[in-house]
Amino acid sequence: MDKMSKVIEKRSSVRSSITKLVKRVQALGEETEDLNSLSELLELIETKEEILKKYDSEVEDLITDPEKFKVELKGSEEYDDKILSAKIKLKSKLKTFTEKTVQESHPSLNKSNVSENAASALKLPKLEIPRFSGDSNFMEFFGCFDSAIGSNDSLSKIEKFQYLKSLLSPPAYNVVAGFELNEKNYDSCLELLKQRYGRTDFIINSYMSKLLNLEPVRNSSHVKSLRRLYDEIEVNIRNLRALNVTEGSYGHLLNPLLLKLLPQDVVLDFHRKRSKDKNCEVSEIMTFLRNEVESREICESVTSNPKSSEIKLTFSQNCQNFQTYQRNYSKPKNVSTAATLHTQVKSICIFCDSANCHDTVNCKVLDIEQKINKLKVERRCWNCFKKNHMSRSCKSGVVCKRCFSKFHHESVCRKNIKPINSAINASDRQTESESNSNNSSLVSNKNVDNISVSHNNVSAKNKAFLQTCSIYACSDKRSALTNAILDSASHKSFISAKLVKALNLKIIRFEELAI
Repeated sequence: MDKMSKVIEKRSSVRSSITKLVKRVQALGEETEDLNSLSELLELIETKEEILKKYDSEVEDLITDPEKFKVELKGSEEYDDKILSAKIKLKSKLKTFTEKTVQESHPSLNKSNVSENAASALKLPKLEIPRFSGDSNFMEFFGCFDSAIGSNDSLSKIEKFQYLKSLLSPPAYNVVAGFELNEKNYDSCLELLKQRYGRTDFIINSYMSKLLNLEPVRNSSHVKSLRRLYDEIEVNIRNLRALNVTEGSYGHLLNPLLLKLLPQDVVLDFHRKRSKDKNCEVSEIMTFLRNEVESREICESVTSNPKSSEIKLTFSQNCQNFQTYQRNYSKPKNVSTAATLHTQVKSICIFCDSANCHDTVNCKVLDIEQKINKLKVERRCWNCFKKNHMSRSCKSGVVCKRCFSKFHHESVCRKNIKPINSAINASDRQTESESNSNNSSLVSNKNVDNISVSHNNVSAKNKAFLQTCSIYACSDKRSALTNAILDSASHKSFISAKLVKALNLKIIRFEELAI
């Protein structure tokens, strides 16, 4: 039998003894009658632990295969975890048993001690130390670890080392992965982590990068976004201040960057209120921003309506662009209904100044160039025809249906696309409907988009008038304005041969239809 086999056999015997001791610890009940038995069990486990570490070290020195070394290291760590868990449980029971014995032997303890013991027996929320993976939060992690584990005198350095390794994630874990569990290596690993991730210049650069990469807020009505921005700036500035980096060393660089993160009206208000006698400082910006956010939060809480907030929340969940949704649906549309047949609204055409004759978009008195010249003279938007802004900044969301431009309305579009079927009155539609009843129509598989419908219900004694609408029929390369008749009882949909020719549609088949 070679040397390695002998060492492994001896270690197996020690591991077997440790397993039995761990099972004894796990089998302990809530109440233990003998303090000596607990102390004896703890001493046995610590003795076996020292012997096991000795054999583990000898085996590791004799192994030359890297794969076997990894397996051996994993097995050693499993036994270390078992021993650590058993020792913690035993120490906890010893502490509880000792306190109970002291209370029984000294019944004259004052009420304050009793209340402290009762408070310590309460089930407090479980505190979790954040894991560290190698980012700039090393100081926060080290503070939590040191207060909970590093400064705990009841834990040995080996136990602290075990906790430290369990709280690290790659790449930070790679720094301590190859260290053996002993007291010297615990101190060495802490020092190595401080050298690697506790460097002041590294942490300062990280905080400055966070300040430079903050997401700006473009709308001053978004109070929550302003609050989030203020909190992020304040946290990073305080962290820099804790590292003895004052605002004076980076204020001139940071001031314009902070102002760029704020909405334009907030920046304007800041410059209006600030003192012109001294240079702008970071603290001045932060004080103003804090007061601004607090004032807006108070105003929002006083004036907000819970029901309207619920409605807006529903809209924002169902629409990808909530602002577009509000813009399109918050105001009533000019759609013809049965109610509008009996309602007269005074409307004045901005092109020819006629009242109640026609809408502005349907004006035929002036040609396109005359309309454009009038818009220029009156400095109106080419899209919504309102004053005080240009079409490039128009928020109406209107798109030209002829050339699909976002910068002008279709009524002033220079692209001359004449409609296939011009607007005709009710008698013309009836005549056309009767003439088409004797002709066959061509069937196409092209879809028709952008339909706006006006419902006009007229009751007649012997006649039924179908619904009509003006639509833009589009093919792959062409589009045309035409009139459509909507028959809800029809089993077929068709278009005229004239429209097929205008859109250059491919004919699939011919059918005979009785209209």
